[in-house]
Amino acid sequence: MQAKLIIELDGWSHDTQLHFDAVREQKLRGAGYLVRRFTNADVLENLAGVLMTVLNDIELSAVTPSPRPSPSGGEGALTMGSAPDSNA
Repeated sequence: MQAKLIIELDGWSHDTQLHFDAVREQKLRGAGYLVRRFTNADVLENLAGVLMTVLNDIELSAVTPSPRPSPSGGEGALTMGSAPDSNA
């Protein structure tokens, strides 16, 4: 089973796009992805903790089925041929 995990490192630019990030994350979660967000400071100051969290997420995703997007393409679902927003 593949892990459907998205790891995002947020610098200062994400402080001004909270709504955009929330909407994008909702779409990704609707498609069955787990979005794990870390700040740059998290990585620089607590790399071991970040890595442990990522490993735990991978292990959990191997035993927990991911929710499937709505077949009707409802709220939070990505439609065929669409990709997550790459402006992050």
